[in-house]
Amino acid sequence: MPAGETKTPSQARALANLKGMVMIVTDVAFARSEIHQELTKAGARAVAGVEDNIAALQTLRDSPDRWGLVICDIDVGGLRLLRGLRNDLSLPESLRAVPFIMLATEPTAAHVSDIRAAGADGVVAKPFNGAKLISTTLKALAARHK
Repeated sequence: MPAGETKTPSQARALANLKGMVMIVTDVAFARSEIHQELTKAGARAVAGVEDNIAALQTLRDSPDRWGLVICDIDVGGLRLLRGLRNDLSLPESLRAVPFIMLATEPTAAHVSDIRAAGADGVVAKPFNGAKLISTTLKALAARHK
């Protein structure tokens, strides 16, 4: 955790009740590792990483009821993956509705609006802050599970 950043008690195990696995989609191994670490510290028990949107979509299709959250870097085809998940009627509803967080480098308000219009439940700026990642994750999960 970066200097000066603290984890609140509510974030310490905030994801302990997350149903399903978390998929992290980014081609940067260090970023996958950092996100995995933050999610694990917040209580997520099952986290998997893939490098691109093609591998992600295939993995999601192979086990559609296994996933509880997708966190994807926009730079590895994130919008294509998001649109595919939200709009492909051949996919089970549970997969089309999986909470989705997009990672984006310095997103502008217009960029965030476009990402949300595509169906994302949250946007986290890169480089990400662990507390922001967890708070965005909690909001995305709450919004999808109302």
